[in-house]
Amino acid sequence: MKQISLLFFCSFLICMLGSFGQDGPGMKFISVKHNFGFVHQGDILEYDYEFSNTGNAPLFIYEAKVECQCTQVIKPDTVLPGKTGKIHLKFDSKSAIDRQVRTIELSSNASHSPYILVFKCIVLKKRRE
Repeated sequence: MKQISLLFFCSFLICMLGSFGQDGPGMKFISVKHNFGFVHQGDILEYDYEFSNTGNAPLFIYEAKVECQCTQVIKPDTVLPGKTGKIHLKFDSKSAIDRQVRTIELSSNASHSPYILVFKCIVLKKRRE
């Protein structure tokens, strides 16, 4: 029993000392909001949310949740410390009309996860051809 207690204590101590002085990954965006303005129904909208890993450990982006299938997201899996990355957004407005405010929820190993990215637009009726 003493060996188990000693093993547990040593494991705990190693974990605490190993994390001492480390900040971990950090995620800093240039902007978390984007306004496309007025668009027409059927337009394909694209935008890149640029960010950097401001921490001292690799940043892992696990998941990007969107509200509907009209929004697609391409994300990097890993961004090394001091490096930059981008979250690529593609929004198909064919089934949207009027004011749209959409979000992307990013789950990562950064301390302030999840991050919420927002984009908005006003979708006008489809253009007459």
